[in-house]
Amino acid sequence: HVCDIADAASARRLDDAPFDVIILNQLLWYILDTLPAVLSNIHSILSAEGQLVISNAFAREQRYGRKIINQFHGAAEYFRNCPHFSLREAHYFDDGEEHQDGHFLLSPL
Repeated sequence: HVCDIADAASARRLDDAPFDVIILNQLLWYILDTLPAVLSNIHSILSAEGQLVISNAFAREQRYGRKIINQFHGAAEYFRNCPHFSLREAHYFDDGEEHQDGHFLLSPL
Protein backbone atom coordinates (compact mmCIF):
# COMPACT_ATOMS: atom_id res chain seq x y z
CA HIS A 1 0.00 0.00 0.00
CA VAL A 2 1.09 3.53 -0.68
CA CYS A 3 -0.13 6.56 1.20
CA ASP A 4 0.95 10.00 2.27
CA ILE A 5 1.22 9.54 6.04
CA ALA A 6 1.05 13.33 6.48
CA ASP A 7 -2.46 13.27 4.98
CA ALA A 8 -5.12 11.92 7.36
CA ALA A 9 -7.52 10.86 4.59
CA SER A 10 -4.77 8.95 2.80
CA ALA A 11 -3.70 7.20 6.00
CA ARG A 12 -7.28 6.15 6.81
CA ARG A 13 -7.52 4.34 3.47
CA LEU A 14 -4.91 1.76 4.49
CA ASP A 15 -6.73 -1.57 4.30
CA ASP A 16 -4.61 -3.40 6.87
CA ALA A 17 -5.00 -0.92 9.73
CA PRO A 18 -4.68 -1.12 12.64
CA PHE A 19 -1.00 -2.00 12.55
CA ASP A 20 0.96 -3.56 15.39
CA VAL A 21 4.27 -2.00 14.35
CA ILE A 22 5.10 1.03 12.25
CA ILE A 23 8.72 1.81 11.43
CA LEU A 24 10.03 5.16 10.29
CA ASN A 25 13.56 4.43 9.12
CA GLN A 26 15.66 7.41 8.01
CA LEU A 27 12.53 9.47 7.25
CA LEU A 28 12.60 12.09 9.99
CA TRP A 29 14.15 14.89 7.92
CA TYR A 30 11.65 14.29 5.09
CA ILE A 31 8.58 14.59 7.33
CA LEU A 32 9.88 17.12 9.85
CA ASP A 33 7.70 20.00 8.66
CA THR A 34 4.57 17.84 8.99
CA LEU A 35 5.67 15.80 12.02
CA PRO A 36 2.71 16.65 14.29
CA ALA A 37 0.26 15.51 11.56
CA VAL A 38 2.35 12.43 10.77
CA LEU A 39 2.41 11.34 14.42
CA SER A 40 -1.32 11.96 14.78
CA ASN A 41 -2.04 9.91 11.65
CA ILE A 42 0.24 7.09 12.78
CA HIS A 43 -1.56 7.08 16.12
CA SER A 44 -4.89 6.69 14.30
CA ILE A 45 -3.74 3.58 12.38
CA LEU A 46 -1.68 1.91 15.13
CA SER A 47 -3.27 -0.72 17.36
CA ALA A 48 -3.68 0.12 21.04
CA GLU A 49 -0.86 -2.30 21.91
CA GLY A 50 1.21 -1.25 18.89
CA GLN A 51 4.68 0.22 18.73
CA LEU A 52 6.19 3.02 16.68
CA VAL A 53 9.89 2.58 15.94
CA ILE A 54 11.87 5.57 14.68
CA SER A 55 15.46 5.15 13.57
CA ASN A 56 17.39 8.09 12.18
CA ALA A 57 20.89 9.46 11.66
CA PHE A 58 21.73 12.81 13.25
CA ALA A 59 24.49 14.80 11.57
CA ARG A 60 27.11 16.18 13.94
CA GLU A 61 26.60 19.60 12.36
CA GLN A 62 22.86 19.64 11.86
CA ARG A 63 21.73 22.54 9.71
CA TYR A 64 18.15 21.62 8.89
CA GLY A 65 15.24 21.55 11.32
CA ARG A 66 17.08 22.57 14.50
CA LYS A 67 14.12 24.68 15.62
CA ILE A 68 11.92 21.56 15.57
CA ILE A 69 14.36 18.81 16.55
CA ASN A 70 17.96 19.56 17.45
CA GLN A 71 20.13 16.45 17.41
CA PHE A 72 19.34 13.15 19.16
CA HIS A 73 18.57 14.74 22.53
CA GLY A 74 16.18 17.21 20.91
CA ALA A 75 14.40 14.33 19.19
CA ALA A 76 14.11 12.45 22.49
CA GLU A 77 12.63 15.56 24.11
CA TYR A 78 10.21 16.04 21.20
CA PHE A 79 8.98 12.45 21.41
CA ARG A 80 8.82 12.60 25.22
CA ASN A 81 6.36 15.50 24.91
CA CYS A 82 4.32 14.08 22.03
CA PRO A 83 0.60 14.15 22.92
CA HIS A 84 -0.15 10.85 21.17
CA PHE A 85 2.72 8.65 22.36
CA SER A 86 4.76 7.64 25.33
CA LEU A 87 8.51 7.43 24.72
CA ARG A 88 9.49 3.97 25.99
CA GLU A 89 13.13 3.89 24.92
CA ALA A 90 15.68 6.20 23.33
CA HIS A 91 19.13 4.96 22.35
CA TYR A 92 21.95 6.41 20.32
CA PHE A 93 25.12 5.05 18.86
CA ASP A 94 28.10 7.28 18.25
CA ASP A 95 30.77 5.70 16.07
CA GLY A 96 32.89 8.84 16.04
CA GLU A 97 32.17 9.43 12.36
CA GLU A 98 29.91 11.91 10.60
CA HIS A 99 26.60 10.88 12.21
CA GLN A 100 25.10 9.65 15.43
CA ASP A 101 22.36 7.08 15.06
CA GLY A 102 19.22 7.47 17.14
CA HIS A 103 16.60 4.84 17.84
CA PHE A 104 13.28 5.47 19.57
CA LEU A 105 10.46 3.20 20.70
CA LEU A 106 7.08 4.81 21.28
CA SER A 107 3.75 3.41 22.44
CA PRO A 108 0.36 5.00 21.84
CA LEU A 109 -1.37 6.72 24.75
